[in-house]
Amino acid sequence: MISVLSSGFLPFREMSKTGTLFLCAGLAMLAAISGAGCTPEPLQSRPGYYCADYDAESGNCTNAGQRLENGTVVIELGAIHSEKAHKSWHEFNYYIYFEKPVTVGLFVPWNRSATLDDRMELRSDLKCEFQLGKKDGVEVSGELEGKRLEEKGVWCFDYLGTLMAHLQKKEGTIEASPSEDYFPVQLTLILESSKKHLRREDTRNILVHWK
Repeated sequence: MISVLSSGFLPFREMSKTGTLFLCAGLAMLAAISGAGCTPEPLQSRPGYYCADYDAESGNCTNAGQRLENGTVVIELGAIHSEKAHKSWHEFNYYIYFEKPVTVGLFVPWNRSATLDDRMELRSDLKCEFQLGKKDGVEVSGELEGKRLEEKGVWCFDYLGTLMAHLQKKEGTIEASPSEDYFPVQLTLILESSKKHLRREDTRNILVHWK
């Protein structure tokens, strides 16, 4: 009778024990790899940039009727056909809010796609704020009307007419006749957070032209 040991093969019992060890080691390694892959890196913000309108589907910002020139946002309104809008800043601001809406905004991208849980957790923590003023003049600050937490980042935005009304009420110029000489104004848009690594801001001069 041929000895199983002398044939160079392990007995079934030994073979089963060895196979089990390899299987356990393989499963442990797979679990370690899978576990590492399922843990996303901490959510961080990247430097923000001016964004008048954000499209979540394409992930792109559009600044229709606006252009950026060396840190200045130039807004071209074209012809204003409303007689009222030429009479006072109050009516002008109404016009660029309702008749010809002009928005200003800040988009802050994430370092990775934000999960729904990420966004739910940050919703109450993140604040969108602004500071608006003229050089060596009056300044106002407050919270922006719009905040959208998206998969690719957070978009803070508001209507320029609303922000200008806050400033001009404090200046006492709200009933004065609109003039392009009023500009530039300096606008700082801020993403505020209790987590310092998420806080971002962007400052631009704003010029508005019309006919």
